[in-house]
Amino acid sequence: MKQSVRSFSIGLMAATLILSIFYWMEPKEMTGKAQQLSEDDMITELESDGYHILTDSQLEDEKKQPGAVPKTTVETETSEEPPAKVTFAIESGMSSTEISHMLADAELIDDVEGFDEYMRQQELSRYIQIGEYEVPRGMTIEQTADIITSK
Repeated sequence: MKQSVRSFSIGLMAATLILSIFYWMEPKEMTGKAQQLSEDDMITELESDGYHILTDSQLEDEKKQPGAVPKTTVETETSEEPPAKVTFAIESGMSSTEISHMLADAELIDDVEGFDEYMRQQELSRYIQIGEYEVPRGMTIEQTADIITSK
């Protein structure tokens, strides 16, 4: 038993010695320093990948302007009373806030902030599918969210 414990400890010491040698002999440029990009370089890189970069003030201005939501096609049937179904299109690049305003304009939802909050809490915003939808009036927020998402 004494011999096997000694052999095991000698093995551990040898492994420690070998790893220490490789650690101390490693070239300094490989020690894991990531490439440092300037803020302008990061913005350029993100924009080339199709992202839109806004400052905090630009984002606040965007939120305060409900008319800034891109114009989308909302087709409704023409009759005396509100139609039973509304057809609308979700286009590529639209945010859940823009979609909430569009649904409110089409009178499919009453509470823009409530719908947007539900989408965020349930983490459904990333599952919104582009396309054309025909949604019946009088649906709950949950049912409407279920129609426009793939989850």
